Amino acid sequence: MANEKNLVPANRRSKSEARENGRKGGLNSGKSRRRRKALRTMLKEAVSLPLSDLPEDLKAGIMKAAQITDDSLLVSDAVLGSLIRTACKGNSQMMRLLLDTLGESADVRMKSREIKLKEKAAQSGTIAGAHENQSAMEQLIESIQTASKEYERIDGGDGT
Repeated sequence: MANEKNLVPANRRSKSEARENGRKGGLNSGKSRRRRKALRTMLKEAVSLPLSDLPEDLKAGIMKAAQITDDSLLVSDAVLGSLIRTACKGNSQMMRLLLDTLGESADVRMKSREIKLKEKAAQSGTIAGAHENQSAMEQLIESIQTASKEYERIDGGDGT
């Protein structure tokens, strides 16, 4: 660990030191953003290439990993096929990635159901089918719990 006597908190530095450190951080942040943007651009171009245009060793590696034999497919086809195959085999991380990409994640579905229930409760002041002696908040909580149980029953309860 660094010598703690040499560490000076930001609030004890002079304004010029703080300004210079902020400038350095801003420059490095910009450099990092540009690097990420360039990487994103390269990845977008790479996945749009046909496998047949790749060097032989790279093409062979991708085709073996993706378990495909048709080199007329695009790299993106190989990636998507692998993602779907892995998700279907039960890999929960790939399932989550696939559902999130499709906008169908469990979290998104639960949030949208919760919002609908809250809107319904706010519009009516009560929730249909609730007991007369419950407050609107208790009715709302009960409805959310019921929806959550229904969701778990439909979704299999694994949260993915």
